[in-house]
Amino acid sequence: MFENKTVEARRKQREEQQVELRQQRREDLLNKKRSMVSKDTAPQIANLKEMKSKVLSNDPNIVFQGVFEFRTVLSVEKSPPIQAVIDSGLVPRFVELLSTSCNIYQDPSTDLTTNTRLESAWVLTNISSGTTEQTSHVVDCGAIPLLLEMINEPSSELIDQGIWALGNIAGDSEAMRDSIINSNATPTILSFISDLLHSKDHLKILRNATWLLSNLNRGRNPPPPLPHMKSCIPVISLLTTHTDPEVVTDSFWAASYVCDADISTTDLILSTEIPNRAILLLKSIINKPSNTDSTSSYNDNSLYKIAMHSISPVIRMLGNILTGTDEQTNYLLDMEILTIFKDLLILYQEPSKQSRLRKEICWSISNITAGTEKQVERVFESKIIPILIDILNYSELYVRIEACYAITNSLSYCNTRYEHLEILLENNFLESLKDLLMVVSNLVEVQVNILNGFKMALEGCRAKYKKYGNNPVASRMEEIGLVGVIEELQDSGDASVSDKAYNIIVEYFNGEEI
Repeated sequence: MFENKTVEARRKQREEQQVELRQQRREDLLNKKRSMVSKDTAPQIANLKEMKSKVLSNDPNIVFQGVFEFRTVLSVEKSPPIQAVIDSGLVPRFVELLSTSCNIYQDPSTDLTTNTRLESAWVLTNISSGTTEQTSHVVDCGAIPLLLEMINEPSSELIDQGIWALGNIAGDSEAMRDSIINSNATPTILSFISDLLHSKDHLKILRNATWLLSNLNRGRNPPPPLPHMKSCIPVISLLTTHTDPEVVTDSFWAASYVCDADISTTDLILSTEIPNRAILLLKSIINKPSNTDSTSSYNDNSLYKIAMHSISPVIRMLGNILTGTDEQTNYLLDMEILTIFKDLLILYQEPSKQSRLRKEICWSISNITAGTEKQVERVFESKIIPILIDILNYSELYVRIEACYAITNSLSYCNTRYEHLEILLENNFLESLKDLLMVVSNLVEVQVNILNGFKMALEGCRAKYKKYGNNPVASRMEEIGLVGVIEELQDSGDASVSDKAYNIIVEYFNGEEI
């Protein structure tokens, strides 16, 4: 009952959040995938036959016009006719038009050639914003090598569009991501980004390239190849020190994905300046003068602006590190991460992000309290427990649930560290867990977790007070009506809940030892 949780147990605990995060990031990705034009002004697919004949023409000017029309149709905001374009059989033609060796190009250096290639890449970018099957069709038609070649083009527009298309493909799924990696793309992309970092120009391209790099390290089923991730880490580290908030944000997403994939790559992340950069950014938020507001000059401070923009992936990366080995968790504990978490829970007030940030921090703390006895002790020493219980009482339900896990995990050693239980009792944790238990009737896993917490508290208290014939936790549970709530759960339709409730009632409230 009081055994330390394994790394796999910690990973299983956070899987629900990872799914939610992926859904959120997928939505962000889709928003980023297309440049939009007004749906009212876009040509309709009704003239598909005429448009197709233009694309298949041998006249470069007519081909350009046809490709432009397809790109415009595919750039509508809602329900672009991606499948209709695929069904027309034109995707191989659009891929062919990426190459300067296409037989319609009389002179590869002309604006007409460049613009036709650009529009073709744009078409493929938008097709790759569709379903996995639609994206896969672009890949199967041989687009990846030609899009990679665009990275070395003199035209910044061609470079940017090629990167954007590759980013869409990589962000679609693990299979699509690996199709790019297996094309030996990693050295080319890393070299390109490294060169951009030494230039003050082309910020837009660097932003998209960083986003592409982030997508190339995303996903766990399976994770990216280990050699690929290892080669990316030095460049990711450099990107986190950039002065552009968007570049820094996507670079920390990349770091968070790498930490989510493999313990060895997490060690490599810890060997870089990335953790120090993360702590520096978070401290810039904490140390913001309290008498300033969003319109003050302090808000123009670059480090603070970067921190406010990138806080979500920074916290996610730290949380992923905390799901690793005990040594990796201790590394962050030694960087005073608990003090930073505590200050952020109190001071961070951004309305649009506060609840989600609190959820992330509570989840991160739950991974610490799922650790060793010494790690749990450091949580109690940080005096963050009262804040967690306050969140457990007054936050949104999804935040309260994560605070609940942080609290219940901390009970794992209360049979030998009764002072932990005393702190929890002083802060009325039983009342808080009771209130949560009464509103999660449809969340079996949370119910079971809370019941397990009660059992650990009862057992830890009994170990100390057995010889006195009185269990303070049991007495408190009776006083606040919690025993009645547990009794009702014996009739739960879920066996795991009813069995837990039954065992608590029988063992702690009908026996002579209570």
